[in-house]
Amino acid sequence: MYLAIDETGLVTIVAHRSEMGTGIRTGLPMVLADELEADWTRVRVVQAQGDPKYGDQNTDGSRSMRQFYQPMREAGASARQMLEAAAAHVWGVNANDCRARNHMVVHTPTGRQLSFGDIAKVAATLQVPPADHLELRFKPASERRYIGKPIPIVDLADIVRGKATYGIDVVLPGMKYASVERCPVYGGKVSSFDAADALKVPGVEKVGDDRRDSDPLGLQSAGRHCGHSQQHLGGAARSPEPKDHLGFRSQCEPRLECLSRGARSDGERARPCRARPGQCRPSTCLLRTPDLG
Repeated sequence: MYLAIDETGLVTIVAHRSEMGTGIRTGLPMVLADELEADWTRVRVVQAQGDPKYGDQNTDGSRSMRQFYQPMREAGASARQMLEAAAAHVWGVNANDCRARNHMVVHTPTGRQLSFGDIAKVAATLQVPPADHLELRFKPASERRYIGKPIPIVDLADIVRGKATYGIDVVLPGMKYASVERCPVYGGKVSSFDAADALKVPGVEKVGDDRRDSDPLGLQSAGRHCGHSQQHLGGAARSPEPKDHLGFRSQCEPRLECLSRGARSDGERARPCRARPGQCRPSTCLLRTPDLG
């Protein structure tokens, strides 16, 4: 699922998390490559498609390495032992006498070597060891070559030169664009909205209520172009500009703690917001959500 080795010895590792500037698209493959004993110069990283087989593909909350460090180690260690077993089969020797070393498998008693590409086909016929297999052998920390070491981000050149493909660059047939209008005050909720005028905007196809008990997002719209979905939501409930097509009212709950910029700079303590529903000023309230319009 995460790994492929072809007959040339090229190792392809699938990154199922997205690059968000933290280097995670490089970091997770490094863990697998280290356990595999792969030569990093012969490793290619490809981006995973959205697929349930990869489980949670969210890239947020600083969770990617914490959640997938061990699964990546297991994937690398499993593949390494399969390669060692394949070499043992070719030589007719005990697999315990075979050790992977820098893209090769070495028969330690005799020094014979086979490359990963030489035995990839044989290894592919073997059963993958289960993750909880008691004989799954991990490398000791003293033998790690990539984990904890400075390795350049694999697509850094494309990122800084504007060649990398971002989510906003992707266009699919029949794709719709959605825009979310959130309450300008943290914790506020949608009290009412009238989508009649918004639906008259050319290109707007739907306006939906996305309120949830646990996470009251607000309203969302979908259109044929990004500008369509943002035009009537972006300025809603904040300005009387022509683009304000959505009759949107929010409820500012008294329990919210609001603090103006001036008060904060003076060191004043946070005080309860006393604004009436729909009258809280987002320009001075520091607890409002960021403007996503």
